[in-house]
Amino acid sequence: MYLILTFLYVFSYILITGTYDVNSLNKLCTFLSQLHCRESLDLKKGKEYLIMGASKDIYIDEEKTFQYLLGEKTWIEYWPTDAEGQTDEYRVPYLEIEVMVMHYQTFGCEH
Repeated sequence: MYLILTFLYVFSYILITGTYDVNSLNKLCTFLSQLHCRESLDLKKGKEYLIMGASKDIYIDEEKTFQYLLGEKTWIEYWPTDAEGQTDEYRVPYLEIEVMVMHYQTFGCEH
């Protein structure tokens, strides 16, 4: 038996959508994780994260709202703010994420 931890976040930016979650932008979304993963996730309120996962980890409940499972294959990366991106600590990850965003906006998901 697993205990589930629930996180509520708003998508402020969506790079690639599936066939179901196209209207999730700026809406409150539920992310689910096993309780014992809470410390390792270390998600902070008010911070933004790049979250990438498989479409099989998206569930739709009875009210047609989406729940996103944060599983062992989910990639979560802190997304530095523009100001943080100017510091030595965050410059490289900030630029890498920005380049990735531009790539997906330009070319989409290349299979």
